[in-house]
Amino acid sequence: MYFFPQYARHMANTDLTVKGSFEFKAAAKCVNSDAVGKAIADSFLRCTADNPSIDAPPGNDTWTHLYQNQHREIIEFMRSYDLNAIIDYFENIHEKSFTAGILDTGFNPDETVRNSWALTICSRLTAIAESLGCIPLFTPFTSQSSSAPPDLNMYLYDLNHLFYLIEQKLGQDILLPDVFNGFGIKTYRGIITDRIGRALLTACQIKNYCHLLSIDFRTAKLCEIGGGGGMLAYFCWQLGARNYTIFDLPTTNILQNYFLLNALPDDKIVTYDKYEDLKSECINILPYWRISDCPPGYADLFINEDSMPEIERSIVLSYLDYIKVVSRYFLSLNQECNDVMKDGSMLARVYELIEESGGFERLLRQLHWGIPGYSVELYRVI
Repeated sequence: MYFFPQYARHMANTDLTVKGSFEFKAAAKCVNSDAVGKAIADSFLRCTADNPSIDAPPGNDTWTHLYQNQHREIIEFMRSYDLNAIIDYFENIHEKSFTAGILDTGFNPDETVRNSWALTICSRLTAIAESLGCIPLFTPFTSQSSSAPPDLNMYLYDLNHLFYLIEQKLGQDILLPDVFNGFGIKTYRGIITDRIGRALLTACQIKNYCHLLSIDFRTAKLCEIGGGGGMLAYFCWQLGARNYTIFDLPTTNILQNYFLLNALPDDKIVTYDKYEDLKSECINILPYWRISDCPPGYADLFINEDSMPEIERSIVLSYLDYIKVVSRYFLSLNQECNDVMKDGSMLARVYELIEESGGFERLLRQLHWGIPGYSVELYRVI
C-alpha cells in the first residue's frame, strides 16, 4: 500500500506539461462470466471451509483492517453465491472501494488531483524507460540544465513513443490488461495506470535479478507474498516467467482470480477451488496459509512488494521463517517510513525484520527506480 495522490518524482510546481494524453476508462466486461464467477466464489468458500476463523484474520495490522472493513461487501457477495451479482460488481469496480490500497483502478480523479495523478503515472513510465536504458538520465551537470526543474525527463518525451521504445528494448509486445482499466496514459496498447506502470517496472527488475543470479527466468519458481491485484504476476508472465505462485488474504485472492482469469488464458490460472498441489507452467493463486505447501528449496525467488511493513511483525517473522526453508533468495520492494497507521499499528522496516529473523545475507540495497522513500533489497538465504 502507498499513499496518494503523489507526484512520485516531481514534488515541485511546474509550468511544463507532459507530452501525452490521459483518460479514465471503466472496467471491461468479463470474458467468461459464468466460469469466472463460479471459480472465484468456489475458491473463497473453500478458504472458509479450510479456515473457519477467516472473518478474524490473525493480526492487528493495516491489511487486517482493510479486510474487516472495505472487504465486507465482497465477502457477502461470495457467501450469497449470486454469480451474476459478483460479475456485475467487478464490471463496475470503479464505483467500489474494494480496490483501495491494492489497485486503485476505480479511482477517477477530479480536476483538483488529476494533474498530480497524471504526473505520478508519467513518472512510472519514465522510470521504466530509464531503468531499461531506453533514454538517458537527465543530468544536472550541463549548462542547459542549470535552471531546469528536476526530473525533466518526465516532460521531454512523448509518452506513447516512450512506451514504443520500452517494447523495442524488451524485444516484445507488451499487452496491457484492460480488465479494470482506470485513469492512465493512453497508448496504442491501451491504458497505462499507475499500478500497471509500477508492476511492469518491478517485473523488468525481477527478470534482471534472475539473470544476475544465473536463474533461468523462464523456468524459475517465483513466489509472491501479498500479490495485490495480480498485476506483478501478469507482467512477469508477459515477460516469460511460467512458474508463479501468489500467497495472500482470501479476499485479495478474489481480486487476483478475477483479474488474471480475464487477463490471461484461464487454463494457465490455478484458482483455489481446483488446487491440489503446486503446479508448473501456470500461476497458482492461494490463501496465505498454503505457503506451508512449499517443500524445502522449492522457490528460486520469493518476492514482497508494498505490504510487509503493514503486516503485523510476528506474522512477517513467521513468513520469513518459511522463506528461509523454501527459497533460495528473497526480494523486497518496500517503503521504510516506520510511521503509525490510522489503526494504531506501527509500520515496520523490512531490513530490521530481516536482521531480527537472521538467516539472510543481503546482496544489494538500492533506491527504488520509481518511488522516493522505497528501497529494493535482494537477500540470499544462508
